Amino acid sequence: SYLTAIGNTVIDNTNMLIYGISAESDAISDFVSPASGYSVVFSTYNDAEFIGTGTTVTVKDALNDTVATYTVVLYGDVNGDGSIVRSDRTIISSYINGDTSLLATGSVFFTAADLNKNGTVDSADLEIFEAGDINQVNPAA
Repeated sequence: SYLTAIGNTVIDNTNMLIYGISAESDAISDFVSPASGYSVVFSTYNDAEFIGTGTTVTVKDALNDTVATYTVVLYGDVNGDGSIVRSDRTIISSYINGDTSLLATGSVFFTAADLNKNGTVDSADLEIFEAGDINQVNPAA
């Protein structure tokens, strides 16, 4: 692997995802460390202030060639701003009520909304969100 996880961070090399990060963080170096000879650059989603869902983490080799690209999932952050707040709850609720315009099935944002990690976004996920019981490392199965 090109990256080593720091703390509770999870690097999913199969799906090219990184999760287990903290909300409202701005330093990817707090969560992943590149292997010797590699470097990491990141770009937040829509130039958000914080690392959140949709942030891309690019691993580069000594020649500055891209060797891997990962996408961050911050469970509960369904708009990519790196915060888990009421607007995220509204998007999840709207999706459950049939409005799929803000949350595309299969997207990384859909993954972030699937708080119990069962492949669907439904009232059970909304209950987890409302309880404030969002587990970034091991979402409830």
